[in-house]
Amino acid sequence: MTWTVTSDEAERNTLGAVLISSALFAEVSGYVEAADFAHPAHVAIWRAMARLDADKRPIDLLTTWDQLAADNATDRLTALGGTAYLEDLLCGVVTVENVAYHAKKVGRLAERRRWGMVLRELAASTYAEDIDEEGFFGGAEARVLELLQQRRSTGSLITAKQGLRLVLAEIDDRYEHRDKPVRGVTIGVGDFDRAANGLRASQLMVIAARPSVGKSALMGNVVEHVSRAGMPVLVFSLEMEASELFERMVAAGGTSADRLRTGKLETRDFVQLNRTASDIATANRISVDQSGALTIAELRSRTRRWRAGDGKGEHALVCVDYLQLVRGSRDKGQKREEEVAEVSRGLKALAKELKCPVIALAQLNREVEKRGNKRPGLSDLRESGQIEQDADIVAFLYREEVSNPDCKPEDKGTAELIIAKGRGMRCGVVRLVFQADHQRFLAASQRGNQ
Repeated sequence: MTWTVTSDEAERNTLGAVLISSALFAEVSGYVEAADFAHPAHVAIWRAMARLDADKRPIDLLTTWDQLAADNATDRLTALGGTAYLEDLLCGVVTVENVAYHAKKVGRLAERRRWGMVLRELAASTYAEDIDEEGFFGGAEARVLELLQQRRSTGSLITAKQGLRLVLAEIDDRYEHRDKPVRGVTIGVGDFDRAANGLRASQLMVIAARPSVGKSALMGNVVEHVSRAGMPVLVFSLEMEASELFERMVAAGGTSADRLRTGKLETRDFVQLNRTASDIATANRISVDQSGALTIAELRSRTRRWRAGDGKGEHALVCVDYLQLVRGSRDKGQKREEEVAEVSRGLKALAKELKCPVIALAQLNREVEKRGNKRPGLSDLRESGQIEQDADIVAFLYREEVSNPDCKPEDKGTAELIIAKGRGMRCGVVRLVFQADHQRFLAASQRGNQ
């Protein structure tokens, strides 16, 4: 049996309802566009209606026909009866109250047709003898991802009643868990976690610093902390090998990083090393993608698959090391700033889509080194102000001894996590201790544990 992925009835009812009431065009246009109509005549009619609406003119039988004539599109209706066809559309509507239902159906069927066309093309291309496999798989993923991004979300509009219901439910949940110090995903930095009340689903946090300050080390601390809490973590390590990331975690567990690097280990080191490795392996919630180069489309595709498999759960975390190493679509003529902006928007969209926070490390521009006070600010984010706009939280990692080797003795081994932007939290400075030999950041109150 062959099924036709069209509905002439739904298309006719949608157009007819708008002919009856111009005001319905605003509602219906949220569900369909001209390309969604399968019948060529219906495409022409919708385009005429859209032009009338844009020009703030009424939409009825006569104005629509006049606009079709102005668009040189009346020939598409002549064979169907001309103005009589428009009359049939208008008279065929039983009630305009169901227009949203019919419009949504037109949109859904159009989406299915687009998917069918792409899948047929991909199926046919698999049999090509001279196929470039890397190009094929990358292109296939990109096309499917594009289709997913084009999907309309009919539930994106929230009324005041719905919004207040969501807020009251959230407040009630907070009250029920009021004795729990922190909700959401904690990163293991006490003062920050309390101020932010944990990272929430859909949040994008950017941690930026100059090279050699310890961004990757801090990320490793976060990954270990989150995984030990039983939550799945996905790390895109675009700069380091996975083995280097895990070695840093082992060092953070108490084994000297220098002795790990040189192999000059003592018996107590092996005891500590095995204990830490066992703890990390037991949690077994860490996944590392060590691809050296990824586009934002590839990153989103891989994260989506992870979230559906190993990344299942109410709470999860995605880490990207680092943002400027992710490539954009590289459209012709695209500037570097535009590419970074595309990646930044993509990471924020990913956090919202998969309902889990994303932490992205970022580089700062070199201008910060030319100032007397080298503490970074939002203007120092490298290559794109879009990062500041997309991120819910922007934090800068700063160590005085890196910027000023001749700093005071009391500043050595210290660090600052400068919260420059925070939606839902106060900005300020979280003081930390950096144990270089263990690649570990601790709260300032733990300095005596060095």
